[in-house]
Amino acid sequence: MFFTDAVVAIALTLLILPLLEHVSAAGSEGLTAAEFLHDRMDSLWVFVFSFVMIAMFWRMHRGLFEGVERVTSLLETLNAAWMFTIVVMPVAFALVSAVQADTVQKLVYVGTMMANAWLLVAMHLEVRRHPELGDDGQQRRRGGLAASLALAVLYTVALGIALLIPGGAGYFAMMVMALTSPLQRLIRKHLPADSSPVLPVG
Repeated sequence: MFFTDAVVAIALTLLILPLLEHVSAAGSEGLTAAEFLHDRMDSLWVFVFSFVMIAMFWRMHRGLFEGVERVTSLLETLNAAWMFTIVVMPVAFALVSAVQADTVQKLVYVGTMMANAWLLVAMHLEVRRHPELGDDGQQRRRGGLAASLALAVLYTVALGIALLIPGGAGYFAMMVMALTSPLQRLIRKHLPADSSPVLPVG
């Protein structure tokens, strides 16, 4: 999955571009560094959050495909769709950084991460359905399935709440992501018993 790793690396790099544009604009306006940081604090926080989320999605993706030696046609399609959501994330961040919050912006930003998490869930289920694809790491991957499902559920909840709250205040709905680890542990209790550790995603 080296191609997938390259896609993630490029997406992480592209995240910084909107901030670089803001730095140039601040220079043209004669702002100090302190003034720039104050004016763009929201964008900086969104950048950090976006970077962390892409890195976490990448880590979970690598855990899923560790030991997988072959892929089904469906798994290949799901992985391509997963990469598409990674490629879209820098665009979603640029929208948050540059324009006023509205319904479409929230759908693009939160919805892209929600789609990424659900695609991880779908890929986990496909790999579990075909143990012949690689090693016997099904036990190890159950923790990843629980983590992916927890993220997917919470992003779905966050998107619903964000759409109900007008303006940028709707993004406070992302605070529900703090429940990722407790929800993951709850989901693991309903999965077949295994000895794999709970992934620290929250």
